Amino acid sequence: SGYSAISISNSYATGNVKASSSYAGGLVGVAGGGTISNAYAKGAVSAASFAGGLAGYNGAIVSNAYWDKQTSGRVNAVGNGSSVGITGLTTAQALTQSSYTGFNFGTTWKIAAGQNAGYPQLQWQVPPYTLITYTFSAAPSLTYNGTDRILSTLFPLTFGGTTNTLVAGTDYTFSYGGSTVTSFRNAGTYSNISISLRNSSYQLASTGNTNGSLTIDPYAVNLTGSRTYDGTVDVQASSLALGSLAGGETLGLSGTGSLADKNVGLSKTLSLGTLALTDGTGLASNYSFTGGTQTADITARALAVTATGISKFYDGVAYTGGNGVVLSGFVSGDSAADVTGKLVYSGSSQGAVAPGQYVITPGGLASQNYAPNYVSANLAVNLVGQSNAALGSVELVAAYESMLQSESALVNPRVSQQPEAALRREDNSLVAIVNCGVLLPKGVTLTACD
Repeated sequence: SGYSAISISNSYATGNVKASSSYAGGLVGVAGGGTISNAYAKGAVSAASFAGGLAGYNGAIVSNAYWDKQTSGRVNAVGNGSSVGITGLTTAQALTQSSYTGFNFGTTWKIAAGQNAGYPQLQWQVPPYTLITYTFSAAPSLTYNGTDRILSTLFPLTFGGTTNTLVAGTDYTFSYGGSTVTSFRNAGTYSNISISLRNSSYQLASTGNTNGSLTIDPYAVNLTGSRTYDGTVDVQASSLALGSLAGGETLGLSGTGSLADKNVGLSKTLSLGTLALTDGTGLASNYSFTGGTQTADITARALAVTATGISKFYDGVAYTGGNGVVLSGFVSGDSAADVTGKLVYSGSSQGAVAPGQYVITPGGLASQNYAPNYVSANLAVNLVGQSNAALGSVELVAAYESMLQSESALVNPRVSQQPEAALRREDNSLVAIVNCGVLLPKGVTLTACD
């Protein structure tokens, strides 16, 4: 009020007052007469002259009037005139009911929590509900598990302004991003979770509330796999398998990882490279390689070690050794230099003397990255006299065969020496054809043939 000569009772003013000239007061500028009772002011007051916490000029009869010395910035009750019946309060005092002597807090005045900044109000101004505040408790540490996380379970709220117990879903609901929510399922951080009241007996205060925050960490994914040695460090997604996922969900995997080296080994640490999870029955965003283990096995590649076969004529000498091997199955860039060990032979061929077919089996080789697969070959020990046979390095002509089968060679097996024919070796020595078809140096006689 600027100029007043009427009665003011059960009133208060909270606004700031600024006069460009003179006579400014928190409740009234100039009280020329009348009465002022049961009133207070708290706003900041300023004027060029004659400024007071309650009145710029007071000529009224005043009782039970108060002003807040701190918020008004005034230590004087009036700029000019009488200050009788006016009491200055600190802010702490002004927020306390007992400071207001003469105020009827039974039927006229009320200090309501969270309203009017804690200063007294007229009861007709106080709404018919309880003003309350809420505080979210700290959320537990959570990891995605494929289920809904119920907020009323995660956040037992603390309410201020009432001793009553408020029930989620009945008295209030949770709000996030402007929408009502009851739970969160997916991995992520959910900040500024608040509540909305459903019970009309309560109203939320505009200040003093503490919102909640919830973080659901992604589920850590393990990777294992195995592939055959191929001379590279790469491991394709197709060679890998995901570990167990939350709630039996499935995911896809794409890309290529890598190992520290190309060599054979077990549980080798896998660098992720371009490996990435893709949606399946579950969302890839709910999972992460972080916190999991990713390894791969590299197994040896098969290397065929194939023996080379050989044939010989019966010579009465025991056979040993072999005729070499052929290696096949190397990947690009590898060679026999990647094979160690000493080649050895086994099988029925070793020590074979009599004519027949025998097995030559190679062995004795090793490799870091290859598993030798030995393939056997045959040793043929042939009888002398077979068509197209070879004696040492000499090819026997067809006439030799004919002579062995002729009547003159077989007419009398007991004759000491049959008419003979001679064949000339490459070294010009002669070999005779004698009874029984036995080859002997020329001039040597076989006396009997059993």
